Amino acid sequence: MLKGVWGGLLLGLCLWGAGQRVWAANWTVTPVLQWQETWSDNIALAAPGLERSDLVTQLNPGLHVSGQGGRLKANLDALWQVLNYAHGTSANRTLPTLSANGSLELVDKWFYVDGVASMSQQALSPFGPQTTQAANINANNSRVNSYALTPRINGVVGSDLTYDLRYQASQTSTSSSLVTTAQGTNSRTAGWTGGLRWGNASRLFNVAADFSTTSTRFSSGQATTENSLDRVYAYFNPDAHLSFSANVGREYNNGVNSAATPRGSSPTHGVGFNWQPDPRTTISGEHDIRYFGPNDSLSLNHRFRRAALSVAYSRDRTTSQSLLLQNSTSTYYQILSASMTASVPDPVQRDLLVRQVLQSQGLAPNAAPLIGFLSDSILIQRAMNISFAVIGVRNTVTFTASRSNSRTDTVPTLTDVLASYSEISQSNLGLNWAFQVSPYSTLTATLTQTKSDGVGTLGSGTLTRQSAVNILWNSQLGPHSSGSLALRRVNASGSVSGTGGYRESAATATLGYKY
Repeated sequence: MLKGVWGGLLLGLCLWGAGQRVWAANWTVTPVLQWQETWSDNIALAAPGLERSDLVTQLNPGLHVSGQGGRLKANLDALWQVLNYAHGTSANRTLPTLSANGSLELVDKWFYVDGVASMSQQALSPFGPQTTQAANINANNSRVNSYALTPRINGVVGSDLTYDLRYQASQTSTSSSLVTTAQGTNSRTAGWTGGLRWGNASRLFNVAADFSTTSTRFSSGQATTENSLDRVYAYFNPDAHLSFSANVGREYNNGVNSAATPRGSSPTHGVGFNWQPDPRTTISGEHDIRYFGPNDSLSLNHRFRRAALSVAYSRDRTTSQSLLLQNSTSTYYQILSASMTASVPDPVQRDLLVRQVLQSQGLAPNAAPLIGFLSDSILIQRAMNISFAVIGVRNTVTFTASRSNSRTDTVPTLTDVLASYSEISQSNLGLNWAFQVSPYSTLTATLTQTKSDGVGTLGSGTLTRQSAVNILWNSQLGPHSSGSLALRRVNASGSVSGTGGYRESAATATLGYKY
């Protein structure tokens, strides 16, 4: 098997090449080149009195590939950030970022192979500096390489029976020239999932069954974690817009370490509903009892005439790997694109502008925002996310709020942050204002605040706070060129690991060229 994210990238390029040769498709291949200058009065995010200013020059070559053919769909965004520091060369480095996904239909409407690969910068600990800026010298950041390959079959027997079977192999690893410990996540996961469903939306009753079995191995040397879950479902559909469900099953798990969630086999059961009263509103929820207790999900999505509301709550078993690989609806690209929909209605122009803004910040378009910290263990996590956007003719205002609580469900490693904290809570608030200055220029202002709280052996109530103000002006300078100017101010306080708190003011100028 090809190793690491470069194996995923090579596989994606091979599939892309095959698609070019075998299947007719519309492909877009866009090389990009950026020159960027960043000045910071605290380049290493040091504590007060230890600040050091620096000027950082970046040359960022990149590539965007997208296409869709009769049997192949693929997207790839790659950016290489080559950083050079004016005051000392020891921190000079190259930071690659990658986001790629594709789906290949090998047998018509039956056998598919899906793949995803990513390379991004993530925070190791929630109690260290949280930054996505490549120019900062931040020992709390590590490069994370992830990929997953999923062959699957989907089919229909007769008019009412559908089936699905898939196998997924995934791997995540961390590496950083600035990190001297092994803290992070290095794991491999493999497993089967499948299901049968009999019935259709017009029937009053439907039945279904599914199964999953996964095996996760961490490089820390702890025992391989295995989990399997088998369930049968009954569905009641009183009308085309409302559905209720109930399920019973059995679960096996060998990876837990507490008396509250003993290892072995245990029964499961649950109920759920899905309601779509009109095309603009969807409400769904599910409540299951599993080996770790309640497994819940609740979501509400509603579109007003010039606004959109999204609310989601979940409590589930997860890993850092699955959080990095999941097909999130809150990627950097989607968040920024949604905020600019009203001010930049043309989809082609909006796509170009969104990619320019993300590239100026060194962010992969299909990457999700920071997950807060990396853990080499199974997590039980509660999460709440709220977003509300008000869309005007030239102005778009977006409010976001989130909160999560995580605890480990397996024995953490000595370098895992959860080895020192029994629970970690994180909250985030964000306010974004985007103003379309002209058909070619956009002004964006963002206020964010993050808070992390941990309880454990290092003390009760460890707390850090970080607030940031970002102002970005971006303009199309010519048919193929663009420019931007970004200003930021960051203030972190509390028990920020390694600093005890810090402040930073910075400015970044970017010139970009798209071939």
